[in-house]
Order: sequence, then C-alpha cells, then structure tokens
Amino acid sequence: MCMQKVQKGLLGITLNNDWFLPANDNITDREAARRALDFRFGWYMDPLTKGEYPTSMQHLVGNRLPRFSKEEAKQLKGSFDFLGLNHYATVYAGHAPRLRGSKPSLLNDPLVYTTSNYHFS
Repeated sequence: MCMQKVQKGLLGITLNNDWFLPANDNITDREAARRALDFRFGWYMDPLTKGEYPTSMQHLVGNRLPRFSKEEAKQLKGSFDFLGLNHYATVYAGHAPRLRGSKPSLLNDPLVYTTSNYHFS
C-alpha cells in the first residue's frame, strides 16, 4: 500500500470463480449455494472488503481459520483499487451433511456438493 501512495499505482486482484445456484428449490440448497460462494469467492474478497472471513467459514472452520487482528483487518479493508474476475462456469450446489468420521478439509468444511446437472425435485 505504501507503493500506491509513492508511485501512484493501482493495486488489483484477479480471481477465478464459479457461480453457484441451488441444486433444488429448498432452503438447505439455497444456503449451500451461499456457502459455496463464501468458501470460493468470500474467502478472498471478504477480508479485502470487510476485514474478516465470511461468517459461514468462521462458523464451519472454527479455530482452524486464522483470525485477523484489528490492525490487520484495518490494513486489509479496501486495500485494492480494482477487481478482475474470471468466470468460467455456473454450477449447482446442494447441502452435503457432514459424514461421520470425515476429516476437516477444504472439500468437507463447506458442507456442499456441486454438480453441473440440474436436479429437478
């Protein structure tokens, strides 16, 4: 950020991200689609815009998710001038219950399955 002031440059970030629609028209799949977006897009953008990770990530990942100090959050918020977004696909997301004995991981934590096939219920 110091270079932004000194060199008058712009600082941006480019993300690759899918969009998520609910696999079925029910509350659990609508929430799953939101969580999928939180874990893919919000993971990067929420710290840059809000100074913290998405609430769903904080809840589901718990103490394995680093916390930002007040100073770090302040430095992160608004620390970019532009966003580039590569969007290649829209997929369907549904709720995936936590399986007994499953290990915490990037794939398991969101409690989401994704598919490119629409499920009519």
